[in-house]
Parts: sequence; structure tokens; C-alpha cells
Amino acid sequence: MSNLKFHAHKKNDVNSDDGPATASVLTFSGKGDDSMVKELTQNSIDATQEDASGNKKKLRISIDQQKIKKSLIPDFENFEKMIGSMKKSWVKNSNSQYAKLFQKIENHLKRDEINMLVFQDFNTDGLQGNDSEKDTFKYCVNDENVSGKKSAHSLGGHGIGKNSVFGYSAIQTVFYSSLNKAGEYKFKGVSKLGTFTYNGEFKDNRIYYGDFYNNELSLVSDNNEIPKPFRRTETGLSQFVLFTEDATNFVDNIKKSFLEKYWLKFEKDEIEVSIN
Repeated sequence: MSNLKFHAHKKNDVNSDDGPATASVLTFSGKGDDSMVKELTQNSIDATQEDASGNKKKLRISIDQQKIKKSLIPDFENFEKMIGSMKKSWVKNSNSQYAKLFQKIENHLKRDEINMLVFQDFNTDGLQGNDSEKDTFKYCVNDENVSGKKSAHSLGGHGIGKNSVFGYSAIQTVFYSSLNKAGEYKFKGVSKLGTFTYNGEFKDNRIYYGDFYNNELSLVSDNNEIPKPFRRTETGLSQFVLFTEDATNFVDNIKKSFLEKYWLKFEKDEIEVSIN
């Protein structure tokens, strides 16, 4: 049975801090909708399955805005305590450059419900491997500046584009849930913020969410142990961006981005997109 926990690894270099305004996320600030459509859709295109004849199946993408009760996420209280400790590390007074950031974070944590932006693809391979194996799960969830794309036709080979959705989240938090073509379930969450001290220990700038066992945290592979709002029933990958704002003109912006960037694939009936 899985023990779902939020956990940050101990940071060994106590003389090196990472600030909560993450550079890899800020890279996409100001162009979020376009970047999200371009970067995530390209990853889905690269992972599209082939049929029995060796032809690419029709890629299906769903983009949705949802709300879930934070009580549906086990150990959420521990996450709130970690964020509180992080605030103490970075906000010394009201004039701190991070004061507004953590005020926004606290406003989200006070709510009983969590806003989510959900990007899902279908007829794709899903994530392969585990936390330590050099494969698509590790590249997508754990690694930074690592792509692992092998195809000569794959675009975006620097492993940066996956951060395009983190900017939608006030707490820079994304949960990943995948069912791959081998029938394997893979679930894990990550928050990309700043280093902090928690329970007397200096922590890394990432807070992971997964199965905590023997003082180590890893992905959840049992579908029955994945919190219900994040379960998959078809092969592919779901990315749940937590703590989002109610976006204005979101649907129109997303439609425009898809039509500008992938009109030819729509024309050839190679892609289908549902936006709610």
C-alpha cells in the first residue's frame, strides 16, 4: 500500500540557495498560452502511437479547467507546513521581493478547493521508466534541462518546454499521471520553488509528491493508490497544473494558438483538440 507524502530532499550544499522565482518557469512568462500549446503539443506529437500499418494514429488532446477539494489530496497539511517554512526563509519583512509571491500562495492555500488546468493527450505512448531509469518519466518529471528525445524529427531537444505550464500555477506545482502502452500507471507531483529549512533540515528547492517508503519518495504505480481526480483510463499523459487563476479569454487564446501553429495537422485530420 502506498504512503502518499509531500517530501523535499535534503540539500547538501548549505551555502547555496535557489530562489522561489524559478528561472526555468520565468522563461515562459508573458507568453503562457502560446508556449503551453506549442511545447506540450509537440511533446504529444513526438509520443503519438503508430497503428498496425506503421502510420501515426490521430492525436487527441483535451484542455480543461477543473476544481477539486484539497481534502482529496492526502498529506496536503504537510505541504502547507512546508510552504509556511519556505515563506519564513524568504520573507523577512513586508518589503521583501518575495512578499507578494507568498501572499498569493497563501490566498490559494486558504481555499477549500483547488483550481486546476488539465492538459491531457490520448493515442500516445505515455511515460516510460521510473525515477532512476533514463527514460521519458524521469526526463519529464525529475530532470531539468534534459530532453532524451531520440527522433530526428522531434523538436525541442533541451528539456525546457515542460516548464511552460508551471507559470499558470501560483505555487508552481504540477501533478503528472500516465498510463503507458504497456499498461503501467505512473503518478507523481512536483513543486518547483525555493530552498528552505524544515524540521531543522535544509531542503532542496523541489517538493515532490508520491509514495514515501524507507525515507525515499518515488512514483506511484498502483492505480488504486493514485488519488481519484488524477487517474487515467486511456493511454497517454495527464498534466494537472494546480493552484491556477480563473483565466479570462483563455479558451479563445488557446484556440488561436492551436490554429496558428497546427492548422496543417487539423487540415490533414491528424489532430483533434477539445477545449473546455
